[in-house]
Amino acid sequence: MNLHVFIIALLIPFTTQQRTRATTTTSTELPTGGIEAKCSGNWCTTPRPCTGFGCPPTTTEKAYPIPPTPLINRALVAFNVGNDISGIYGYLELAQDTQYAPVRINGTLHGLLPSKRLGFHIHQSGDIREGCSSTGNHFNFGPLVNHGIPGNMVRHVGDLGNIQTNSYGIATISMSDSMISLNGERSVVGRTFVIHEKEDDAGRGVDQESRVSGNSGMRMACGIVGILGTVQAPY
Repeated sequence: MNLHVFIIALLIPFTTQQRTRATTTTSTELPTGGIEAKCSGNWCTTPRPCTGFGCPPTTTEKAYPIPPTPLINRALVAFNVGNDISGIYGYLELAQDTQYAPVRINGTLHGLLPSKRLGFHIHQSGDIREGCSSTGNHFNFGPLVNHGIPGNMVRHVGDLGNIQTNSYGIATISMSDSMISLNGERSVVGRTFVIHEKEDDAGRGVDQESRVSGNSGMRMACGIVGILGTVQAPY
């Protein structure tokens, strides 16, 4: 047999076998969010074709959609942390019916100064390692603005005005606010509610501190907003 013909005869089965092996793929299902393909006995678990595993760029892969992130519809604030004044305790429950609905705030706080109006704000951070003083400024999203109260055209997102205590130092809170949210950029989850020692002047004072904090004074008690319930989007 001619030597050239003999070499070609040997190469044809080899190249045919390699081509068949490289183009044979089978898909297998994974849990939600996963992609997997079997290529010549090797497993590929990336969103790209199985390059480097003997598979061509046209490798068939089966993708599964990642489920939407659950939306928070209920949250809880426990007040049991203070700087210098102790004995303040209670709970607030926050509820939001839909992603863009106002947030309802309901609860009762005990041990406050009797018969007073006290500043009531949400602060930027959930850091209470140094008590309420390490929670940062009033929570705000967007451009820098002056302090205000609900109903003002200009206010921080976390400016919630005042709460009223009775002669026993108890405050029953029932309010709603459309600037705060439990989801998205205005979410208060992980931030801190703070009760102050003085009445919030709504940013109408003549000094600079009025435009920053409403001259609400010392931070008496605080509580971090924690998740209480979630639902699947949309809701």
